[in-house]
Amino acid sequence: MAIRKIFKDLSAVCVMAGLGTAAFAVDIKANIKMSGDVMRVEKQKSTGDKEWSWLNNEPRNQKDDDGIILEVDNGNAGAHLAMWYKTAENSGADNNETDDWQAYFRRTYVWVKPVDMLKVRLGYVGYDGHFKEKIDEYKVGSPFALKERDWSKHPMYINCNDVEGWGFGAEVRPIEQLLLNAGITPGAKGGFENETGSGSGTKQASTEEKSGIYNKDETNFKHSKIAPWGIGARYWLGEHIELQASFRDGGGRATANNRFGTWRVLRFGAGYTDATTFAFVQPILGFDLDKSDDKWKMHGYCIDLYGEKQIDSFKFYLHAPVTIRRTSDDDDLNYMEMNFKAEYNTGSHGNLDDVKPYIQLCSSQNESYGIEYRAWCFGKHFKNTLNLTYKLGVSCNISGAELDLGLQYEERSKYAREKTDFAYGIAIPFSVKFKNF
Repeated sequence: MAIRKIFKDLSAVCVMAGLGTAAFAVDIKANIKMSGDVMRVEKQKSTGDKEWSWLNNEPRNQKDDDGIILEVDNGNAGAHLAMWYKTAENSGADNNETDDWQAYFRRTYVWVKPVDMLKVRLGYVGYDGHFKEKIDEYKVGSPFALKERDWSKHPMYINCNDVEGWGFGAEVRPIEQLLLNAGITPGAKGGFENETGSGSGTKQASTEEKSGIYNKDETNFKHSKIAPWGIGARYWLGEHIELQASFRDGGGRATANNRFGTWRVLRFGAGYTDATTFAFVQPILGFDLDKSDDKWKMHGYCIDLYGEKQIDSFKFYLHAPVTIRRTSDDDDLNYMEMNFKAEYNTGSHGNLDDVKPYIQLCSSQNESYGIEYRAWCFGKHFKNTLNLTYKLGVSCNISGAELDLGLQYEERSKYAREKTDFAYGIAIPFSVKFKNF
């Protein structure tokens, strides 16, 4: 059934492309990403035994890029159709999956420009043109508690007024330097599975409900009435400086038994760009609806710092978001993450272009473990949560494909070693990306 559904979706894309060529310019793109480990070994803390695995190829989720993109544009009207796919989470005789494959459309919308300064959108109304780390385009600082980060308040939504669902949106450019945008999704239905988790990196996908946002209380939106909305602004101050601001409301309200989407984000940003430099700083404020008195309170804020600099053939990257929590909970800790990378472009060698050896030093990027095992917590907890990942690698391009291969050593924190029983991990990670071909 699932395979037939995929072919049905692909057929619909082809039909729309054929119809659109008569009056519209049609651009069809495809993106494929495959990543995993050639080899991985992890040492158990308690026994000293080593767990070996080979060829951990996990193309289960096309998370970073939509698989197939179709864009239709005649200047004053158009459409954007993007298909995302996912294979089974598990395999083998014990797999209880009833549907091994999933394919559905996301980030899909139609738009019109009734006047030159106004663009109106129907469908997916997320707007993600704000500052974000270029090493990992979805990485952004978060003002919320560690225990809420992975599934309740996803960083993807912190970065913009991205309501990640079906609704109405608009962009207005009153003057050339200023762009205003807004979006709202009236209703509970959205384009993502309602995923919940315990905060340890595990998740469960509900087959009954689709959720437009990740909700704080780890329940579905079946009986809720929510309307996530957001507004944003971008202002270009000359050729090199850009100022940004955005506000996002989870759209939720308290009910007798649950609270849905009861969080808000206010973000400011200032960025600088030239031929060799890209940098930004953006304070991000997080607000929660306090359960004790039903008042909105700022429970935390984040200073999101990012910079990259090219010097001749060298290029350096640094991302260091710092989160300060303002609650009285003992387990609600201040924390930070860090990602540093230095690369050297050696040029072309045979069929390989932009061959770049690099070194990378960062807090853990291993998403197999929850965020509480990956961040560095301040104060007396810093020593117990300090972890480091060292990576030597090389990246290159070949005929439109982006290749990356490295050798990685993951030093677990004391806290992670106690909770997961793994002292360290060594891996040979790889990734292959075909983008917009």
